[in-house]
Amino acid sequence: MAYQMRGGVSLSVADGQRLSRGIGIVRPTPPSSLHIALPDGDLPAVRVGDRVYRGQRLTVPPPEAAAIHAPEAGFVSRADTEITIELDGTDETAPSVVKVYKRLAECEPDEIIEKIRDAGIVCADGSLAADAISRAAGRVDVCIVDCVSDTAAGGLLSSVLNGTKIILRALGVRRGVAVAADDVGEIVRKLSSLCRKTKLIDAAIVKAKYPQGSQRRLVRAVTGREAVGDDPLSAGAFVVDAQTCAAIFDAFVTGMPQTKVVVTVCGRAANSPCHIDTPIGVRISELIALAGGASDAPYDVIIGDVMTGVHVDPEAAYVEKTTRMVTLLPHDDRDTYGQPPVCIKCGRCAAVCPERLLPHYIYNCIIDGKAGAALRWGAERCVGCGLCTYICPGRAPVLSTIRSFVDGVRAADMKIEKDGGERGDDDGED
Repeated sequence: MAYQMRGGVSLSVADGQRLSRGIGIVRPTPPSSLHIALPDGDLPAVRVGDRVYRGQRLTVPPPEAAAIHAPEAGFVSRADTEITIELDGTDETAPSVVKVYKRLAECEPDEIIEKIRDAGIVCADGSLAADAISRAAGRVDVCIVDCVSDTAAGGLLSSVLNGTKIILRALGVRRGVAVAADDVGEIVRKLSSLCRKTKLIDAAIVKAKYPQGSQRRLVRAVTGREAVGDDPLSAGAFVVDAQTCAAIFDAFVTGMPQTKVVVTVCGRAANSPCHIDTPIGVRISELIALAGGASDAPYDVIIGDVMTGVHVDPEAAYVEKTTRMVTLLPHDDRDTYGQPPVCIKCGRCAAVCPERLLPHYIYNCIIDGKAGAALRWGAERCVGCGLCTYICPGRAPVLSTIRSFVDGVRAADMKIEKDGGERGDDDGED
């Protein structure tokens, strides 16, 4: 029986995400050029006019960052804060792309972690996979693989499970659990069948609700333990997203660094939901075109889901290693009701909050300047899922208000700690 999560919303109403589950992954021909923005601190390792090959390192990153590699072969036309590659249509691979020839049982954990680091693999939350695994080694007894949040995971299950075995070896643990949602029977059956063939990984099924795929709730569903804050390591668990596992497996069997991702294009303005296997650096507008375009004009583009995603200009945004979903919404679908946002105290936000908070109470305390009351109602326990804002009929900016307040409180606490003082509690009125 699927784990029952308190609160949340069904994926069937989460703007097309449900419709994208269970469909295949398409691999269209990439556009003629790729645009890769360099993170702060990264330096280009190539110059304008250089010819680059698939898998060739393009950047010199700082120690805490991942290197970026060329997704396709071509010529460099820009190399400063952005590297632009004009593709030449060939499929030539860099000599540095070398697969691991040893059996997994013969690989030492440090050797595995170093290979993952060289491949520049980044988790969905933006953390370096190698560093995340290194921090978890010796502190956990289970590796939990999230196949819930990424609706494209169903098309990658074999690679995901094989990548999980590599992570288990690096962590030094012998228990993995792959978690899937219960809304597509074919994916559930395939995952269960694949897991039965290995003694290391079990299948777990949870209700298809948002934010069931958050690390905190996955740990609770699989282990019954409660993580402290948002850190699953505090509950003895390492949580990793499905595509990171697949990228690790790909790096071992082909030697190819992380140069591509599978992006789900969905939403009420999408012509048809689909999963696109695409190199990083593709312009978001070109990705939407590859997915068949939009059915409504004008429309809004969100990288991520409608609860926590970021509105972008599709002509100025590009696919990155952390891109998993692009949501298209009709332009008049959100925040254009002709009236100012207002909390009507209906309590819908409390009904869906997975942390059992009363977001409308906290929101109104903050608006009224009652900081102490907002803290007592649990503002600092907000995990940022965004359901309060999503469900609000008055379109009140509940999440952004609470998060801005909490960020301000924590910044003030850091200053007080530095100055050697104590936090003052402005009680206000409840």
